[in-house]
Amino acid sequence: MKYDLKKLLFSELVYLKEHDQENFAKYYKELMERLLFCGFEEKLCNAIIDYEIDLLNKINFKLKTPYVEQKYFLNENFKSKLSKDRDVYGAFANDDGPTKDTLCLSELIFLDDEIGYILTHSNEKFNKEALKEAKKFMPSEDEPWLQNEFFTRINFYNWKLFDEPKNEELKAKELIFFRNEHQILFFNKYDYYTKTWRPYTDDYFKIYGYN
Repeated sequence: MKYDLKKLLFSELVYLKEHDQENFAKYYKELMERLLFCGFEEKLCNAIIDYEIDLLNKINFKLKTPYVEQKYFLNENFKSKLSKDRDVYGAFANDDGPTKDTLCLSELIFLDDEIGYILTHSNEKFNKEALKEAKKFMPSEDEPWLQNEFFTRINFYNWKLFDEPKNEELKAKELIFFRNEHQILFFNKYDYYTKTWRPYTDDYFKIYGYN
């Protein structure tokens, strides 16, 4: 099956890089261009990719329907798949690292995006069970568990590679990564194609600046 690379999230590209050897270089190029755009050093770019490969193997990730075409909390026929305590879904829930329950980086983005939609459209009616589960992952806007988990992983990879604590420079790079992956969903999922900024282009800096 052929995919539009610009509509795929990070984890989906990592999966294809590992499972479509004929087009390995194409996927790797896209992955590196995204991470380098964020300002990460090349060593850290490769580390982020390698850790995600290990995680996808552990959770037996399969790419069928791209995230931009999926709904979870927003599905009219919502069925809970994330009924466990939220910390179970983190990469550091136990000392042995990720488990089969761990959410990949792109699923963190996917779920956070739908929660953001729910918060923005609070005047609409949503499935009560979906709202209950969504609130578990974001009890309030001040406690965005999915975002924090995303940033914590990048911090860990950086610490493992460079033995450096988080600083403002790394925080800014993580935010560029998070926002642009998030924007791929927003740009393609909600029919706002011509009304907002294009992910991983200079449009980002026109909106958020260079600092």
